[in-house]
Amino acid sequence: MSLKTRNEKFKRYLLDFKLFLRVFRQSPLALVGAIIITMFIFISIFGSTLAPQDVYATNLNQQFQAPSRDHWFGTDELGRDTFSRVLYGAKYSLQVGIIVIALSGSIGITVGLVAGWYGGKVDEIIMRITDVFMAVPGIILAIAIVSAIGASLQNVMIGLAITWWPWYARLVRSLVLSLREAAFVEAARSLGASNIRIMRLHLLPNALGPVLVTISLDFGGVIIVAAGLSFIGFGAQPPLPEWGLLIALARTYITTSWWLSFFPGAVLFLSVLGFNLLGDGLRDALDPKLRRQGST
Repeated sequence: MSLKTRNEKFKRYLLDFKLFLRVFRQSPLALVGAIIITMFIFISIFGSTLAPQDVYATNLNQQFQAPSRDHWFGTDELGRDTFSRVLYGAKYSLQVGIIVIALSGSIGITVGLVAGWYGGKVDEIIMRITDVFMAVPGIILAIAIVSAIGASLQNVMIGLAITWWPWYARLVRSLVLSLREAAFVEAARSLGASNIRIMRLHLLPNALGPVLVTISLDFGGVIIVAAGLSFIGFGAQPPLPEWGLLIALARTYITTSWWLSFFPGAVLFLSVLGFNLLGDGLRDALDPKLRRQGST
């Protein structure tokens, strides 16, 4: 690697670091969100190690025990430790968020780039297909897809990825339409750069800001929708300790054993809140209009 390449990479990393500093300086709540997300990721990765008890081990002699020193979040109807199950279940929510965002984002960004860059009939055909998907409420379409292929957490990921991509396609297309006549794009075209090279090296990097904001906000949305599908029986199946499923199983005992639904619901709320706070901070830092308003 040449010295010039290393210097360019160092400058790019430095700019990214300054961006995050600006985000946290302008929005302290974004820092709170980043801390919550870091904790959520840590628990998702090491939850199985941190769990004090086996998440699947039953003990009928310890049914419905209230939170105590031995069982911080109490026990469920089979005597399983709720704290261990909540910790272990974090990885499923993170897995759903990463896979759904990765799949839908990849499809939507690619489709949006092609539609915005080529325009004409290509754009018309792609946007009409996108409109068909957007005409049906996303959660209804996801339920229909999961019903057709079977209820499981993996199928929920497929269903959500299929319903989520049109929003990214619309966003990226609008950004590309505003960028394709820019001077730097015309310069690349005049130098003989191919369409793929222009889209990959010039259009995509300049459209990433709004896309990253949308991803950070959508991550929490994906988690809560997946939990909702598990709650109504279309997602994770017993004995998987997924948060939405834990809340669903606990609703029968909500008047007598409040902790069974409270703690999974609380961690679900905190994880979604963390992504929303970070997304708001990124939006404030990356939106030029908001920056100008804040400086006046």
